Amino acid sequence: MSASMARARSGFGTRFQMGDGATSAPVVVGTGGAAIGATTVPVTATTVALASGTILIFGVGKSAELTAAAIVGAASLIVKPLAAALIAGDTAQGGENFATIAEVSDITPPAPTTSTFETTHYLSPNGNMQFASGLTDPGDMSISFNWLPTDATQDNLTGLFKAFRDKQLRNFRIIYPLTPTVVDAFAGLVTTYPVTTPMNDRMSASVTIKVSGDTIRS
Repeated sequence: MSASMARARSGFGTRFQMGDGATSAPVVVGTGGAAIGATTVPVTATTVALASGTILIFGVGKSAELTAAAIVGAASLIVKPLAAALIAGDTAQGGENFATIAEVSDITPPAPTTSTFETTHYLSPNGNMQFASGLTDPGDMSISFNWLPTDATQDNLTGLFKAFRDKQLRNFRIIYPLTPTVVDAFAGLVTTYPVTTPMNDRMSASVTIKVSGDTIRS
């Protein structure tokens, strides 16, 4: 009898990305459209109702841009390769442009916790206390990385330090090195940005992000 193959794997290759806050063409997932590998996508009542410029994702590495001609009555949409920044995680985040944070060495994903409240009453079965679920705290997440203060993904102009100083919600996602790809997408606030500069080791930094709202896994 052959031994079963282990399905566990290391996290090497995981990417952490931050959105640029801009809005571009919305991204939606096709429903009942072309199969993966198809070269055209039928125009349906659903696609006709969408705005011009909407990008439709129908399969791995495939998308179609809904043009004005398609809305008017073309029979199909031409499918083109997806841009590198467009993956399944974009479906919940408005077509925003995402950049992979440079030289990340450790990622601790969000750890949500759900509160409880007591619902015990005089007739609780066998005298046991009873509880119900309350609100969920979406938790914090953190990353560590080689500190590159002039890198566009870390600096004070477009990077994580800008997100920290702006005190504004930003969209983030973690892309796991699995097949098929698994993406956790969420919004959050960068709450800490400590930097370490040892005399005989690499300069490093870490950030903590307070997640706001739900984490969407796709």
